[in-house]
Amino acid sequence: LHTTILDVVATTRYAIDLWGDAFRPGQHAREVSFFIGIPAGVLAALGCLALGRRRDYGRLALLAGVPLLFNLVAFGKIWQSRQLLPMTPFLAALAILGWRHVVSASRDRGGTPLKWTVIAVCALAWIAPAALVRVSDGPRAPYGRLWTPVLWKRWQAAVDSNQAEIRALVDGAGAGRTAIITDTWDGDRYVHLALQETGYRAVELGAAVEGCERSAETFARGDRLVLHIRLHQPFLPNWRQLAAARLGTLAMPCVAHWSSTRLVRLAPFEQLRWSMTDAAHPDVRSATERALAIIARSRYSPQLPVEMQASDLESLRLAYLRQAEQEETLTFGRPLPAMALGEAERRMAPRVWASPPRTR
Repeated sequence: LHTTILDVVATTRYAIDLWGDAFRPGQHAREVSFFIGIPAGVLAALGCLALGRRRDYGRLALLAGVPLLFNLVAFGKIWQSRQLLPMTPFLAALAILGWRHVVSASRDRGGTPLKWTVIAVCALAWIAPAALVRVSDGPRAPYGRLWTPVLWKRWQAAVDSNQAEIRALVDGAGAGRTAIITDTWDGDRYVHLALQETGYRAVELGAAVEGCERSAETFARGDRLVLHIRLHQPFLPNWRQLAAARLGTLAMPCVAHWSSTRLVRLAPFEQLRWSMTDAAHPDVRSATERALAIIARSRYSPQLPVEMQASDLESLRLAYLRQAEQEETLTFGRPLPAMALGEAERRMAPRVWASPPRTR
């Protein structure tokens, strides 16, 4: 592919520039606490103390210096705890050294209280109720990790159930044309996966259908055609603005020419509640109630299918713009939606890989 490690650095800097104002030191600190946890944090600190007392400064610089340098370079840019995975060998080694220090100290006169104090703190942090749970690549907590496997099992079961519902949605698409609109990262990927798993294949429409080539992908299985309209631009701060532009400029003409027999929007309830009213869409209320029950049980917000009409798309476009204004993405100095769409595509082009040709 003719790439080097420098391309990774260049792409990362390019992505951060596209993401805009993403400096979040508070979230960085939260993700570090979720990643390390209280027991490992206590033992790692004791490991640093042990190396310092032994004057093993070279090993201390390696095991503690590398994680410190990593977090300084990425300060305010750690948004998910998985970004800290490269630090696992260093922190694990410090934790092991910390436990050795506790055991060694307990053998000396007067060292037993330290041992039992560390054991008590770590045990309490491990078995305490997991009250402070946040979803970060799954449910996480800095303490109470004895119970997190139960939380993860519920969360993963809810994800599996939601993916099964989406597979049933695309598998049950009748003969003719179905259009599915997604405007989130999860919804976009879940629909694509469901189409592949149920035997659909990507097909090329070419320029015959206006707007579809730049806003959607088409899949076929026998006499069934599914148009996947992809509105979401991942991670950009003005994604609602871009979604409004893509919907009005590209997707709405595409749907008009497509003449689908069924139009479905797939989105989490957080977006349905500000973009689709219960009065205009009666099934939104029942879908929202079901989503709230799933969230309370498993801390997972499912993707909800809602039937739409082509006439509803203009209301959805206006809802994106209203929400963009509330989120201050249409502030002074930012381009209007149509201009933002062209600017985003221009800036994304240098770093986006060309897609392989589809089956005709």
